[in-house]
Amino acid sequence: MYSFFELTRLRIIKIVSRLHVMIYFASRGKILKRLVGGPMCFVEMSGSKTNKLHIIPLLYIPYQSGAILVASQGGSKKNPQWYYNLSSNPIVAIHAQGKKKQATARLIRGTERIVMWNICLERYSGYQNYQDRTAREIPIFFLSFN
Repeated sequence: MYSFFELTRLRIIKIVSRLHVMIYFASRGKILKRLVGGPMCFVEMSGSKTNKLHIIPLLYIPYQSGAILVASQGGSKKNPQWYYNLSSNPIVAIHAQGKKKQATARLIRGTERIVMWNICLERYSGYQNYQDRTAREIPIFFLSFN
């Protein structure tokens, strides 16, 4: 069960994310393309239960021939809904660096996760604060561009 503070924080994250997407696309990618010092991406995905299209803003971490996505949700007790969406429907479209690409998401585990987690921390050290807030291991996905 979430505390009042946690529920309020999650609602704020949801509202800010929706506004972020609206402003980004209304400005044709000129506004809000960076956050916390790094480039943003906007991931189009199908809902795990409804199959409805969702677009979410996430920090974009290029890696090899793809990108890393971190399901931190600010260190919440539970995984963000988009974690379940990607787990159920790994085929996505990503808007990043002025381009739209098709990609396939894969949940990262084990030694590979440790390597990618360190890359994520190099890009945004705040991820460690999020991990410290929660007992769950924050999931990481790798997007392979098609």
